[in-house]
Amino acid sequence: MTPAPASDCEVKELNDPALAEVLDKLDPQQKQIIIRSIQSISQESFSGPIPHPDILMGYDKVGKGYADRIIRMAEKEQENRHECNSALVKGPIKATARGQWMGFIIAILFLGAAVYLASIGQSWLAGILGGGTLVSLVTVFVTNKTTIKKESEQQPQDTDN
Repeated sequence: MTPAPASDCEVKELNDPALAEVLDKLDPQQKQIIIRSIQSISQESFSGPIPHPDILMGYDKVGKGYADRIIRMAEKEQENRHECNSALVKGPIKATARGQWMGFIIAILFLGAAVYLASIGQSWLAGILGGGTLVSLVTVFVTNKTTIKKESEQQPQDTDN
């Protein structure tokens, strides 16, 4: 069985003038064999939280409003993800602020107790309580600053030019 000769439109569909020129030099049988052996692969890729618009139209053909339901579902999922990310970011900040307030309250109570002890004549106990509180506060702030400095030194610096 002899293959049918290649038509001009098949050669034009190749969109390669150099290939069309080479094929024109061949006899029709060889030309047809080469054209049939050339395969064109078309691939379409789509990425996102919702299906490709063509697929969404297919869902609407299956049942009216299905595409809208899928879009609403994706919107709710995104909203939930944003809330979770926000909670993850704000949680440690709130915990740090709460810890600072608790430390402040404890420091004020201890310093108040030291002042009270000094006023009733227990100056050595007031000195220990007040001095210990101040040393602890200074240690916390100094240690925190050195930790922050070490962390910033360990992070890679941007070298964009």
